[in-house]
Amino acid sequence: MQQLIKDHGHTTKDADIHRFGRMFPEPKQVDFDETAHRALADSMTDRSSDHPREDLAGVSAMYTYFGQFVDHDMTCDAEGGEIAPSRFSENLPITLATPTLDLDSLYGENNRFLNGEGKFNFGAFGGVGPAEKFSGKAPAIFQDVLRDSSGRVQIADSRNEDNIVISAIHVLFMQFHNLLVTKATEALIGRDFDHRDIATVKHQVVRYYQGIVIYDYLPKILDSGVLNNAIKGEFSALNVSDSDAVFMPLEFSGAAFRFGHSMVRTCYDLNYFRSNEAARRLLEFTNLNKLPHPGLLQRHNWRIDWKIFNQKNSRKIDTHISPELMDLPHSGGGSLAFRNLKRGAYYRLPTGQDVAQHLGVTGLSRKELQYGREEVVQAHGFDLHTPLWFYVLAEAEQRGGGRLGEIGSMIVAETICWLTSRSKVSILKDPLKVGEIAEVNCVSPNLQAVIDVVKA
Repeated sequence: MQQLIKDHGHTTKDADIHRFGRMFPEPKQVDFDETAHRALADSMTDRSSDHPREDLAGVSAMYTYFGQFVDHDMTCDAEGGEIAPSRFSENLPITLATPTLDLDSLYGENNRFLNGEGKFNFGAFGGVGPAEKFSGKAPAIFQDVLRDSSGRVQIADSRNEDNIVISAIHVLFMQFHNLLVTKATEALIGRDFDHRDIATVKHQVVRYYQGIVIYDYLPKILDSGVLNNAIKGEFSALNVSDSDAVFMPLEFSGAAFRFGHSMVRTCYDLNYFRSNEAARRLLEFTNLNKLPHPGLLQRHNWRIDWKIFNQKNSRKIDTHISPELMDLPHSGGGSLAFRNLKRGAYYRLPTGQDVAQHLGVTGLSRKELQYGREEVVQAHGFDLHTPLWFYVLAEAEQRGGGRLGEIGSMIVAETICWLTSRSKVSILKDPLKVGEIAEVNCVSPNLQAVIDVVKA
């Protein structure tokens, strides 16, 4: 009998299990000193109230959380949760998400979250109970993820209820799918909408989503030269061939793609009624915070108005983390920076210096790594043996101008482009064509186009 592994809404059979793998040689020894790593994590807390951190020009606030949405689509550690000391081992963990950009976190296994009409059902903000279902009759801005009668979210990946912004992005792609179903149904002559049409619409949504990731999102946060090489299949960090099994690189999941944590602002403007709200309040009114049913109904005050939300930009990528992320109420709790450093040790990731040497690139100097926290870094030797996650952030801060530097860009660009090229649906093998999806711009796919077309 095939074992089923369940976590975060994913259900995977043994035969379909994907494993993590490595881009770079595994270090012979991984030292984890809790005191030292806590000291480094604490030094990353942004205390610049007198000298606010800079914004990343041209990168609106929604892209911080779109990155989280992409991460949930690509990777899900089967063990999840808090990392116990006993888990520091040489065994590679299992990822429950398919590592390609296929929106399994939206559609679920065998499209199980679509109704008989091939659409997603929604819940609603404001006055409609969470168990009520409708397929888009209310204005888009009032649509919410569907919930059962107890208020529990009914989506493919419950991590997309981690905060109200990623929840809104999940709803945005549900709305986009439903819009395309409506358009396709209206265009049919002489037959009803059926499974063939559902497959076509999903194909369109996934392809446009891939276009957003590769041609809209990644150019905003990566080195352009590295990204362009990766799009062409020219890799420096990844040593793979077409015959290699697909895997999720630990260096991506456990370090480089966690750069987005530094992009989180301390406060956000959500809508006309909610301005300057602390980032940790985005975690309220979600299942993960285990609020009772009445609390979930208050979410209508916290819906995202994208025009208002995107008036502010994401923060530059650097070694500073908002204090709002240093004492989280769920998902293991505590300091997110410390959890990231601990996870890197659990995954037995190489140091930044090891990666730089392996790639033959000029690594960060000790002075660059000590910037702003000389005492902590020197005292614990982190300028000689730097955790990869911190190294990637320091590289962005010192050499990337607030975007990822050479090593961080290589890991992120090559992982995403390789896995996209290996996907059953791939815009890198079959590029988007002009007019392929009439409702949106396929020449320059972008997230704002989806917001505009669904009138969110």
